Amino acid sequence: MSWDFLLQNIAPAIHVAGGTADDLCDEVLALEELRARGLMTRWLRGSRMRTKQGLLDEFAAALQFPSGMGMNWDSFDECLNDLEWLEGEAAALFIFDADQLLVDAPPDDQATFFEVLDAEGNVPFHIVLQSAETDSVMAGLQAMGVEAGRLGA
Repeated sequence: MSWDFLLQNIAPAIHVAGGTADDLCDEVLALEELRARGLMTRWLRGSRMRTKQGLLDEFAAALQFPSGMGMNWDSFDECLNDLEWLEGEAAALFIFDADQLLVDAPPDDQATFFEVLDAEGNVPFHIVLQSAETDSVMAGLQAMGVEAGRLGA
């Protein structure tokens, strides 16, 4: 599969990848040529993001948010939509076990999270959600009105 779309500011910016975390990890490790062209990649664990606080902590650690970031949705939105402080021309976040995202949080938190991700930033920014349960992840995104592409077959 070609991953060149990760360097472009095109929709959809949210993608669902099936298979195991190991399968996707192998694919991500093979993206060295894209990294040389300016792609910054980070891996996040859905198992650590079952609550809003866990999600904010995992993103802050993976992206090394600037100090002083408040641990709330507004600060999260501001950090994600102003990625100029990151090294690279584009960013791709790979979330493993995405079916665990915010499962222990109120439904409003899932909607707010995907609302933040849907905002247009100033650099190409993509989220790849890995899950063995691609149909249920796609159905959940569709129910929230989130446009997502399915990667692979």
